[in-house]
Amino acid sequence: MAVDKKARRKRWLIRGAIVLASVAAFFVALELSEPAPPNSVRLATGSPGSAYHAYGQRLAARLKELGLKVELVQTKGSLENYQRLTTTQSYRRVQVAFVQSGVRDTAFGSKKGASPLDPEDLPVRAIATLYSEPLWLFYRKGVRQNLGRPIVQITQLRGHHIAIGPSGSGTQPVARLIFAKNGITSTRELKTLPTTLAIDHVLSGTPLADGDRLDGVVLIASPRSSQVHRLLRAKQLELMDFKRHVAYSKQIRFLSHVELHRGVVDLHRDLPRRSVSMIAPKAMLACRKDLHPRVVELFYKASQVIFSEGNAVDPPGRYPNIKNSELVVHPAAERFARNGESWLSKSLPFWAVRLLSRFKLLLIPLLTVLIPVFKIWPMIVSFRVKRLMKRHYAALSRVEEVIFEATDPKDVLDGIARVEGLRQELVDLSDRIPHEYRNELYHWRMHLRLVRNDALAQLDKEPDAPDDGAPPSEESSEESSEKSTEKSSEKSSDKASAGGEDES
Repeated sequence: MAVDKKARRKRWLIRGAIVLASVAAFFVALELSEPAPPNSVRLATGSPGSAYHAYGQRLAARLKELGLKVELVQTKGSLENYQRLTTTQSYRRVQVAFVQSGVRDTAFGSKKGASPLDPEDLPVRAIATLYSEPLWLFYRKGVRQNLGRPIVQITQLRGHHIAIGPSGSGTQPVARLIFAKNGITSTRELKTLPTTLAIDHVLSGTPLADGDRLDGVVLIASPRSSQVHRLLRAKQLELMDFKRHVAYSKQIRFLSHVELHRGVVDLHRDLPRRSVSMIAPKAMLACRKDLHPRVVELFYKASQVIFSEGNAVDPPGRYPNIKNSELVVHPAAERFARNGESWLSKSLPFWAVRLLSRFKLLLIPLLTVLIPVFKIWPMIVSFRVKRLMKRHYAALSRVEEVIFEATDPKDVLDGIARVEGLRQELVDLSDRIPHEYRNELYHWRMHLRLVRNDALAQLDKEPDAPDDGAPPSEESSEESSEKSTEKSSEKSSDKASAGGEDES
């Protein structure tokens, strides 16, 4: 019983050590490995009525079908979206945002203090380039009438009041750059106003709070934007044709040329009423650098459904892509764009991927602990079996010495009983000995039989010793005494007869 308790205690100690090692490895893996993908994210879009907000709603609906909940956050535009991606304030922070090319340096220039910026140092990454986002410059027809000639260059708008978007939008820094290239930098001429308010004033002709009347408005938006449609339908406005689009794209690298053909926006209303050349930055989907790869894959997958159909200026199938991005592309997005969806995401729904990711955190430390245990376990078993056999061999050796030195048959019988006890003890333990180590057990049993046989042989040599190692009974002792009496009488008679013969 004492041996069994000791063995059980050792087994529990080993199991406890394995459990503790597994727990420790789990926390180490939890610290070093990537966490499970979140079940919800926040997406910064734009102002109500903007293309960013409309596309954000479509993305949220598509991602909900894929198992990811998306909370839409309305903002002023790209500049604020960049700020929300990098802020340390959790209540303002977003994980994904629509951003516009050309705004990066404005968003991060003050932080880095140098230009150009190294994209690798930025805390944001690009998921995909989504579509071309034309720059729309609408001006009142009265401006052209006052000049007496068509407006073909921005320099002709000098002295007029143009709204260039609100602070925080992507329109404002790009518009300021374009007007600065044409020598217009006055804040009196370039008005910082919310886009909806600016559209209302330019359509109605009502003066602003400072008394000035707007002559034009600039916005950067998709051709599907409701604000663009509203401006195109206004008969008192004209859309500027950028004849020098090649020069703009050469001097401002993030701008490209797009052609807006007559009637392509609204065929029934014939909008626009003439074909125009335009310059356009790109709309991108950006995310935090630490966003989970599975979430990045889902956003790219949803973007393929929504943006691959093309629009009034982009042919179908051109977007989304990872080309011409001013941000470093997220590795997961790059893998998705080049190799397609991962096997795991393609085979399982998002909730199952999240569940497997959590199990992975448990599986990695368990394998880290169990694989070495499996490798050293045979050595541990071999050591324990040899230690057990060594202990029983030592006990058998002590019994053998007692039997060999015994002078009393009772001591021999006690030794035989102890041998039998050792045999029974090891028989009870034999079920726990693996088959590959049973040869040790059979060797020990053979040696035990030799010791027992030697003890029985020693009993046979003893004159008073009973057969078969059994203690002498009363009857056998009486018979032996009678036999010894008979033998002694026979010996005495023999001696007497021998003495008579000598005398004769």
